[in-house]
Amino acid sequence: MALEMPPLRRPVLKPVLTKTWNRLKDFIYIATPLLLLGSLLIGTLDVSGVMDSRLEQCLDRGR
Repeated sequence: MALEMPPLRRPVLKPVLTKTWNRLKDFIYIATPLLLLGSLLIGTLDVSGVMDSRLEQCLDRGR
C-alpha cells in the first residue's frame, strides 16, 4: 500500500512570524496574571508563616 505525499514546500517567513507573535502574545496575556497572582499568594503565605508550618508537616511525614 503506497501513500502519495504532497510536495514539500518551504514556509513563507512572514505568516510564520505573525502566527508565532500572536501565539506568544496570547500566552503572555494569559500567563502574566496567573504568575503574578501565584507569586503574590505564595509570598503572602510565606510572610504569614503558613508556608513554614506546612513545610514542617510535610517534612515530619517523610521521617
